[in-house]
Amino acid sequence: MPYVADTHALVWFFTDSSRLGPSALQIMRQADAGQEVIIIPTIVLGELMSICKSGKASLDFLTTLEKLEAGDNYQIVPLDIATLKIADAIKAELEMHDRFIVATAQRFNALVLTKDRVITRSGTVKTIW
Repeated sequence: MPYVADTHALVWFFTDSSRLGPSALQIMRQADAGQEVIIIPTIVLGELMSICKSGKASLDFLTTLEKLEAGDNYQIVPLDIATLKIADAIKAELEMHDRFIVATAQRFNALVLTKDRVITRSGTVKTIW
């Protein structure tokens, strides 16, 4: 089953943070081992870049991006027309970034690795943390 990672999942995985949920951590490790697929929407990469540039995470954006590109089990997907149409049809009150993450998960029939309560409570996708 594919998974969509939100920004916190990526940041906390690559910084070895204890804030990453145990189930999300296990799935991310399995992806590193070639056993799972993690879908990463480009909107998440945009948020990651912003976090790295602001100094809120001890990550270098380009180094992290290269790790993701090099991994066979990380699939970076663009924000495209199909995803925008799905996002537009979502009835839940989600902020723009979350709406695109949820739309990506719906498009690929994936679970979302997130602790975001708004996404979880929206009932629009299944989440794991």
